[in-house]
Amino acid sequence: MICTKCKKMISASNGKIIDEQFYCKHCLDKYKKFLSLCYQCEQPIFTETAYKTENNHYVCKMCRAEYCGFCKECGGLFHEIDLAWLEDEQREICIYCARKQRKRGNL
Repeated sequence: MICTKCKKMISASNGKIIDEQFYCKHCLDKYKKFLSLCYQCEQPIFTETAYKTENNHYVCKMCRAEYCGFCKECGGLFHEIDLAWLEDEQREICIYCARKQRKRGNL
C-alpha cells in the first residue's frame, strides 16, 4: 500500500487506514498529536476532519450519520444517548435543553 503522507510503498501490516486513507507507522507517529478516537467505533480519526459533539466527543463521518443528531432546540450536534424524543411535539432535543424546559415547567 502507498502511504498518503510520504508516498512510500509499505506493507499493510506496517500502517493503518484512517479516514479511508492509508498511513505508514512512521507518519502515524509523526502526526499522532492530530489523532483522536471516534467516541462510537473507537477507530482513530484526524481531529481536524472529525465531527465534534456539543459535549466534546469526536465522531467519524460514518458514526455521525448513524449515531448522532441535532437538537431541535439549540441546534447542537449530540450523540444519540444525549438526545430525547418529545412524543407530543414530534421532535428530538438534547437532554440539556430537556432539563431546562423541565425546570421552566414546559415538560
